Amino acid sequence: MTPVNETVQDFVSALIGDESSVLAGSHLYRAGLDYSEESLKFIDAYLGKLHLKQTGPKLFSKPVSEQKGFDLTVIRVGAYVGEVLRRASSKEYNWFSFKEWIQENPQHKQLLGDAPTPSTVFVLSGNGSTLFPLAKVEKAILNGPEDNVSAFVRVLKVSPQGSVE
Repeated sequence: MTPVNETVQDFVSALIGDESSVLAGSHLYRAGLDYSEESLKFIDAYLGKLHLKQTGPKLFSKPVSEQKGFDLTVIRVGAYVGEVLRRASSKEYNWFSFKEWIQENPQHKQLLGDAPTPSTVFVLSGNGSTLFPLAKVEKAILNGPEDNVSAFVRVLKVSPQGSVE
């Protein structure tokens, strides 16, 4: 498989460099996005605001998940979370396109299908593990704080199954 690390980094660069690159971008504290695990608190706060816009008082004309730009928001924020994981790991992880990854891992087609969604378009894989940080971001928006990304990273760092350390 061919890694797509540079392509994914382009999505992260757009997130960090352009407020308009994601929904409600003014709610994201970009200055704090330094790829540290600590920076995920700013991501969690931002995703929490999107969750409130999804479930709370309708600040948009329709739920966040139905807004134009939702898919790119999931991809860009998920790419950042994955990059934090990649950089925090002592093992090597690379980004792969879902299409290429699923061809190499056909045993997962029944569960995941064979076509990518915005939350699976890129997967983070290495050391016998595959992670779906984009899907975690989508869940955090839809489900709220119970699916925060800081906890996701902490659990993966201590879990033998996560193999992130």
